Order: sequence, then structure tokens, then C-alpha cells
Amino acid sequence: MRAMIVIASLAVVVFSSEPRLDAKPLPGGMKVVTKLGRPYIQQGSTTVALRDDDLADYEKITKAELAADGKTIVVTATRCSATLTADETKVPLTTIQARLDNAAGLVAMSKKSYAAAITKFSSAAQKDPETPAYTTNLLTAQTLGKKIDLAAQTLAMQGAKNPVWFAWQLATDPQLAPIKDHKRAKALYATTAGTAMLAKLGDRDIAVSDLAGGIAVMVTSSSGIVLPVAPPPPTKKPATKEPPPPEAQTAPAKAPTPLGTSELDFVSLSTGVLLARFPLRTLEDACDETDNLPCSDAAKLRIATRRALADQLLSTLGFTLQANAFIDVRNGDAVRKDGMTIEFADEGITATTKAGNEKTLAIDGSVWAVAITAKAVVIKVERRHLILCDDASSRTAGAALPL
Repeated sequence: MRAMIVIASLAVVVFSSEPRLDAKPLPGGMKVVTKLGRPYIQQGSTTVALRDDDLADYEKITKAELAADGKTIVVTATRCSATLTADETKVPLTTIQARLDNAAGLVAMSKKSYAAAITKFSSAAQKDPETPAYTTNLLTAQTLGKKIDLAAQTLAMQGAKNPVWFAWQLATDPQLAPIKDHKRAKALYATTAGTAMLAKLGDRDIAVSDLAGGIAVMVTSSSGIVLPVAPPPPTKKPATKEPPPPEAQTAPAKAPTPLGTSELDFVSLSTGVLLARFPLRTLEDACDETDNLPCSDAAKLRIATRRALADQLLSTLGFTLQANAFIDVRNGDAVRKDGMTIEFADEGITATTKAGNEKTLAIDGSVWAVAITAKAVVIKVERRHLILCDDASSRTAGAALPL
């Protein structure tokens, strides 16, 4: 049994230094801890991540409490080698409760307690419906528990909202094999095969599908990532003050090589939600001692397997290529095309249609490029990757402004 990785979720963390009034204690038994610089929530024997990014520069948790509304966990911490001493991270309580329910469901499923797992996964999906891994974990528990009719109902109700994610999991998770060929599973796919192929999907291109109200996919990436390294264990001091022999002296440690990844971001044109981030090249495919990607035959095989699956998804989900669709907007100038005006400001972008309708989307990052479709403005954003406080890593990500 494998634990689903939450790939389609979006960062929900906000930083603030404003004073809080009438703060409340965390729910019973809940506390915040750190491990290798990352913050976690513990409740009983269960531990889940506080954040859904890779930030790992937390040094000390000063306090953790609920905001006055009782709906938000507020964690005050020292970060960045004490350059931030009262930094606040805010996460919705329901998000954490969903992660705890999902973790409990995974434990129950590992023990073949499928009824208990179904209950926990259902609760997680209700509390955080935008994280599709909870629903596919529910589908897995229903399938393993031989509740095929119930699993088919889950596919019918939830699969149509995010066919990318469900098609991906059905193609790769052997635990879902009993329902893979069910008519409800086949209903996820387009009636006409798509013609887009990964090899032709460049940085300036998008591919679109009419499923689920419209979906766009684009190539995204991260770069400059230097992973945090745990400090070495303390060594015993030598009994003598004499310097060690030359052969025992070591050269200075080589600076770690910045790493990068490559992905496909699938974005809903009707809601703007990131449906899935499909990995093409991951950090696992690099080696610390080399800049080469891939770094081994095993890495080459992993990448080739992912690329083949990407082509399969593009075909079965009916994606067609729109070449050179992206317009570079890093200079900040307004874009006027097809009767539409797109303007940029620090707080986000605004699109005005030919009919005078105005839509605005807040953007956390710098807008690199936009592509205009009939249903939405597709956006490629650059933002910090968030691993270490003073790193220079960044990532591009997909977004959409429904029209």
C-alpha cells in the first residue's frame, strides 16, 4: 500500500506580524514541532506537515494557537538564522484536520480496516475538497474493501471534476486495478483522442482539453534548489593537542550543486484551480556529485516512464496543442489581443473582455507569460520555491483567470 502524494494542492501559508486579539489554544493534544527545519503538527501518535511547500528554515517555535475566529492555526517562530524572530505562519484548521484524517485513514488501510479507512478518507475529502489525493485514497479503500459499487459512485461524482488526477492514479496505482476498466472509469476520458504530445509541448506552448469545463496544461520547472543537509554528528576531541597527520586532514566540503525539476501543470479553465502537477524530472533523478541529469540508467528509465505516461494522459484526455500561445509579459506592459486587454499590477492581473467585463486575479509571484483562450487567461508565474530562507531557488507554476 502506498501513500498518495498531494501534488495538486496549493500553498495556503500566509505571513504576518500583526497583533492577534483573543487567540485560543490549539485543539486538545495538538502541538507544533520541527524536524530538520520543517514544521509539523502532532496530535496523539499522528504527525503531519504544517505547510504544503518545502520550506525548511524553522529554528524555534515560540507559540502555536488558534486565531480569534477559531478557524486558523497561527504558528509564531524564529526562522532564517534568527533574522526573523516573530514570523507567523497561518494555515486553516480544516486543512490540518484533513491531513490528520488522511494519515489515520492510511494507517487503517494498512491494517486492512477498510471501513475505518473509508470513514477517515471521506472526512478528509469533505474538509479539504481541493486536495484530490484524499478522494483517490477513499477510492482505493473502497476498492480494496470490495465496495466496487461505492467506488464507482465516487468515480462518477468526483472524477469528472478532476479527470487528470483520477486518470493518472488509475494508470499507475495497482490497488485500483479492479476498477480501472469500469464504465465509470472509462467515462473520465475524452471521446476523441488528443493529438498533443509532450515532445512538441515547449515552454511557449499550451495544450487544452474540453473536459471538466476546460483544462490547460503547460511545462513548468524549478531551479537553483539546494537541499538542506542535517548537521554531522559531534566528534570526540582528540586526547592530544597535536594536529592530525596530513592523511587524516580532509579538504573543504564541495558546495552542493543546485538542482532543478521539470513538471506538467494542469489547470482548470473554469475555476482556475491547479488540478495536478505531473513530474517529468525530479530531484531524485540528480546526484549530489554531478550536474548531469539524468545521473544513472535508473534515472533515465524513470524519466522515460513518466514521459510515456504523460503522452498517454494527453491522448486519453483529449488534449490538443496550441503552439506559441504564451505572450512574454515580464516587461509589465499591458497585452491587447482579440478584443481583450490584460493589465498587470503588483497585486495581480486584470482582464477586460471585449464586452467590458472585468476579472481580476491575485498573483503570488511574478507573471512571466499569459495565453488567451476562449474560457480563461492562462498564466505562467514565477515564485520562490521556498526551501531555505536565503536561497535563490525559484519555480514556474501554472494558473488561470476564468473569463
